[in-house]
Amino acid sequence: MSAVSSFVSYIWEYSKLHPGVVLVLIGVAGEGVELGKYIWKERSEKFDLTLEVIGLFFWSVVVIGLIKEMSDSAHSDNEILALEDQAEPRFFKKQPEAIQRLSQYAGTRAVVFSTPGDPESDEIASEICAVLTAAHWSVQPVLFTVLNPGINTGISPNWPTNFGVPGAREMQEANKILVDELNLSDVVATPFAVIPPKVTFRGMVVQVGRKPSPDEAEQFAIMNKMIDENSPTTGHEWDNLFNRLMEINRKKYGSSGGSFTEGGFIPSEAYPPF
Repeated sequence: MSAVSSFVSYIWEYSKLHPGVVLVLIGVAGEGVELGKYIWKERSEKFDLTLEVIGLFFWSVVVIGLIKEMSDSAHSDNEILALEDQAEPRFFKKQPEAIQRLSQYAGTRAVVFSTPGDPESDEIASEICAVLTAAHWSVQPVLFTVLNPGINTGISPNWPTNFGVPGAREMQEANKILVDELNLSDVVATPFAVIPPKVTFRGMVVQVGRKPSPDEAEQFAIMNKMIDENSPTTGHEWDNLFNRLMEINRKKYGSSGGSFTEGGFIPSEAYPPF
């Protein structure tokens, strides 16, 4: 009895995973009714018509099953491609161009956080440090768990960021260029680093988190577009971007909402005192 029960359970689970295959099998089996034409030699027209209708029905089931299976296969292929892409490490591809642009701001202080125990984020953080060092920035790498995905940059709160203060505009421009160069290399980055107000460090902050999922990458791209002063976004387009952003947020955090910065604070004591 247990063997029969296990077999039935297996068939049920398989049916839920591969409904298209099951429909094809049912359709092919059902089309067997047309064999009645060869079993009963003397048949009425009504009997033949009934067989034709039944055969047409099960043929339709076969077609629906094939369409369903093709759709499921395409979805599975997309999931596999997404997983393969997620497994690919990030690379700072356009390093020479980035070094040339960032060299305009030589001497800028920067601290680069990467998560200990995460070789992928540590590798891309090392590449960022190498680029900034080659651009003659003063760089200090720090190992500390970065909770937010992607790469988030920012300027320490005690740095005067209003454009009336000497050096403020340059710092803002340097931050934007670094984000631009990372995104040009397909390394998802935004200027939304969450920095505690009591940080004594003065300069640029680069927080290197894990590689973002496709939804998170889209979320970052939307946020970058929404703050890009050169992006010709109309009010209607802006609303559409915001609604899509909220849709991704709800998918990730549920109906309660949430933000990619939730829990993303790196405490003040983790920053170097310079």
